[in-house]
Amino acid sequence: MKKNKTIAIHIQSEVQFYSIEPVLRFLKKKPYNMIILIERHEKNEEGHKERSMGVVQLMKEYGYSPKYSEDYLDKEFDLCLTPYIDGMVKAKCYLKYEYGSLNTKPVLTYIPSILKGFHGFLCPATDGVNLLSIYGRTFPVDNLRFLGKKRVVNKGRKKIVLYAPTYNDEYDINEDRRIIAELKKKYYVIIKAHHGIKFLKKNMAKNGVLKENADEYYGSEVNLIDLMMRADICLANCSSVIGDAMRAGVPCAVYTHDIDAFRWLDFHSTQYDLYRSGELLICSNPSKLLEVIDKVSTKTYMKKWNKLSDRFFPKEYRTGVKGYLEVIDYYLDNPEAQKVIMLHDHYLLEQRNEIKMREELIDEMDRYIKALEREREDLTKRLDSFSRKKLYRMVGAVYGVGRKIVKRRIIHN
Repeated sequence: MKKNKTIAIHIQSEVQFYSIEPVLRFLKKKPYNMIILIERHEKNEEGHKERSMGVVQLMKEYGYSPKYSEDYLDKEFDLCLTPYIDGMVKAKCYLKYEYGSLNTKPVLTYIPSILKGFHGFLCPATDGVNLLSIYGRTFPVDNLRFLGKKRVVNKGRKKIVLYAPTYNDEYDINEDRRIIAELKKKYYVIIKAHHGIKFLKKNMAKNGVLKENADEYYGSEVNLIDLMMRADICLANCSSVIGDAMRAGVPCAVYTHDIDAFRWLDFHSTQYDLYRSGELLICSNPSKLLEVIDKVSTKTYMKKWNKLSDRFFPKEYRTGVKGYLEVIDYYLDNPEAQKVIMLHDHYLLEQRNEIKMREELIDEMDRYIKALEREREDLTKRLDSFSRKKLYRMVGAVYGVGRKIVKRRIIHN
């Protein structure tokens, strides 16, 4: 039966590819029919088509032949392994693989509209395992981008700072220049650009500044972890790079003007909680940057940092590809899992039906209100038309004369 089972692996960016590629290698050896899917993005208004082409090229270099999800709209897979459900890939079962080390953006990683369609979650950190369990079963797994990676001893004269800015518009390119210039006074600076910086057209100038001013510059085609293993210190924005540094045992500081920029409702970001507890240092002024970087290099800070790593990334999570394959096999072959999927889908269907019923009721009330408004407009027009007629004016005149006669009689009496 396994050879008839179909699996779709949905990939949107290079970092997602690196986080799931070891699984792809093993799935190729299994009797499943596996297809790797990516969006074609016909339009390139924001640079997304170029991003897709970059990921396709990277996957081909690794020996994979990805297909475009637009060409499989009528296909239903037995299982889809994807970071996000986008509606293009249809499957009986959806498993979410987390490609970031920490859930640093609640506005993207906690909201029901993104998560409620998943049947299971593959989480490389305790925050995901605990929080996402509200939406479905969670499975602790390894962060595969670290598979086989080891720290490289820096033999240079200067310590290495890995600066990994994300694509947000929190500050302008002149501030980036000041940040890099400040770092280079004391450190050797390697910059790893986010794929949003590399491909999004609005960030072309920012990307150029980063490339021109770094000692070394790398785009999203390079695995961040390879660079992290060379670094002595990491400087991040409000992104999951914080978790990558923690997992790698590299001390990290954050440059930001809003440490809690990605909060959602009452949920603060992980980096905000760490900042409030004194376990993460932040900076918002380039002139103070070296002072902050020096502090994260101390033994006291590193001791706290290593404890955080043990807390978020327990040793028992580090089972390599094995953990992923066990979850995939479970959802494809275990009768209990089929019941779980059925129950989950019935639950979602009931929710959708209830929402649909409420929407239909709202539509019915809206139609009734509009009908009343049309009736009122019609009556207003009729009254206006009647007020312009001769008989109405005559009745008004007679009424006026009558009032005068009555008034005179009252006065005389």
